[in-house]
Amino acid sequence: MLTATLGAFVALILLAVLALSRQVGGDRSLLLERASLEDPLRVVDEMFARGEIDLKDYQARRARLRKFERR
Repeated sequence: MLTATLGAFVALILLAVLALSRQVGGDRSLLLERASLEDPLRVVDEMFARGEIDLKDYQARRARLRKFERR
């Protein structure tokens, strides 16, 4: 009886881990979809604000994006 209870408990834990991993993976794909739909200039602004790019890179990326906007 103890073995059956322990087996059921382990199975329950595995199902919970699987469900959580799918939820996290699904959220990540939603974030990627949203990022691909956002305005590119806003993405560059956010990258600069987070410190991912420096001022020179920020200005160059914005200038390139603005050239594409005019076309």
